Amino acid sequence: MPHFAKSKFFFRSEKWKLVATLFLCIASAGLFQLDGRYELTQKNILPNLNFKELGAHWTGSPAGIAITKGSAYTLVLVKRGTKQTLVTQTVPNPQRYENIRVAVDISLHDVSAGANWWRQAGVILLGFDKNKTRMAYWPYKVALISGTKAWAAYELVVPIATQMERLQLFLFHGGETGRVLMKNLRVDAVSERVWFYSAKFLLIGFWIALGLWVLVPLLVQRRNSVVAHLTFLVFISMLGGALMPQPELSQFVRPTLNVLTNLAKATRGAKEDRDTKTNVTQKAQKKAAQPADKPTAQSEKPLHPQPAALPVRFEGDHGQYTLHFLSHVALGFLVTFAFRGTPPWKLFAYLILAATVTELAQIFVITRSAGIGDGLANMAGAATGLVLYAALHRCIKLLPTSGQNNTI
Repeated sequence: MPHFAKSKFFFRSEKWKLVATLFLCIASAGLFQLDGRYELTQKNILPNLNFKELGAHWTGSPAGIAITKGSAYTLVLVKRGTKQTLVTQTVPNPQRYENIRVAVDISLHDVSAGANWWRQAGVILLGFDKNKTRMAYWPYKVALISGTKAWAAYELVVPIATQMERLQLFLFHGGETGRVLMKNLRVDAVSERVWFYSAKFLLIGFWIALGLWVLVPLLVQRRNSVVAHLTFLVFISMLGGALMPQPELSQFVRPTLNVLTNLAKATRGAKEDRDTKTNVTQKAQKKAAQPADKPTAQSEKPLHPQPAALPVRFEGDHGQYTLHFLSHVALGFLVTFAFRGTPPWKLFAYLILAATVTELAQIFVITRSAGIGDGLANMAGAATGLVLYAALHRCIKLLPTSGQNNTI
């Protein structure tokens, strides 16, 4: 142990540790962007994807839908009224597959987006569990676009969670105006190739080795510091949350987001709440007074009507950004407190890399993916935590640093 404790390579080498972390971040992100990582296991797992049988096997809106012939059968979605125009099919027993790949060619003509994010043209996949509850996992957007665009190919591979009982594909036009054309729709089952699978687990091994190289020396050097132990515990907890599959994570995240939402609503004041309730009541009374809608004339080549429209109750990204930001504010503050006396540039570098790692680690987990927005929220929170501690230390003088040697 004495010889081991004097190892400069293990207990020092901060710059090499930063370089190794940055290298693994780039290598991990690059690996998951490589083409050819999937191989086809079953082609066209849904029937009538080319629409040659018109609306057979599809359900959807009673109007605003047509199919045209040409070099390929083309689905045409035209906005009718205020509701979404859509067609949908369900993938039964999706657990049979490891991943499902959806690819489609889309062209837009004057599609204006509405107020909500889903008020555009798009192709999405929604998963449902045994309780018929929509599973909050990502990614699920094959395409979500508006405006006028020439024909372009869109593709997405969605990993299948074991809790998923049903997977539903939606092709929809939720914009205010315009026309959407879709063709060459493919829904295939795919699996990771052996070389990618091996490379992924090799990278995981390197990440574990790097974690031991960085964290163990810090923990040994601060073995008598309660704040340092708390900081390690917070970071490991955050990393564990990043590595937790989304269905399980949602059981913890949703209540937290609900608390944040309720706190935000509480600050709006009684007057706004009364106005909101009044508006809702007036709309309900007005809707009840209206006569029932008459059947709408079907499109030229109709599909089977479906009463249920595209689900619109999605978890907002803003709540997730807030959660990412606040958690890394706490981490940045604790790291700066635990290692006060360390050069600010070094603290900042470690915090930015920690914020990147906690987001990037999600690409290794089924039903998770790394997002730029979440990563930026992590970085902003970490930097804010560092600045917050510096402000308290400089202006309020509540956190003394004299008599301690706490450099990293």
